[in-house]
Amino acid sequence: MVTASEPIISPERALGLEWYARPAEQVAIDLLGCLLVTAIGEHVTAGWVVETEAYGGPEDPASHASFRRHGLVRAMWGPPGHAYVYRAYGVFPCFNVVTGQPGEASAVLIRAIEPAVGIEEMARRLGVPAGPRIAAGPGKLGRALGLAVEYNGLALDRPPVWIQP
Repeated sequence: MVTASEPIISPERALGLEWYARPAEQVAIDLLGCLLVTAIGEHVTAGWVVETEAYGGPEDPASHASFRRHGLVRAMWGPPGHAYVYRAYGVFPCFNVVTGQPGEASAVLIRAIEPAVGIEEMARRLGVPAGPRIAAGPGKLGRALGLAVEYNGLALDRPPVWIQP
């Protein structure tokens, strides 16, 4: 039996890549309440998106695209619906979704999720007790979901990482 607290997780429910081909500000709002899912190894973890932050491209002084176009940041210029993953302070993986049209370099940072599935695995990855704020903050979210820079540029419409409504 499925309850309201047990989401139905399926890659077939993933948002299509074209869904992200809109302004970052709109995608950031529409991602709220969506389910961010990772299926890494034998572990499925997921949580409801509760905080996002939009970056509008090279003209946005807060965007990584405003001051570099090499290394991991190149993913921001890629197609919408792909991951841009970088390490904050060289340590904490931060997860962004590329938005807009290819070449625009806009993205949405997923800042926090409310854990829904795999909370014990999230706690193990972080080395902390399980709790509702285990993925509050972009660095904690990345580590809790098992994300790493190796996922940079990954299409987000299929495993191992996807977002569903």
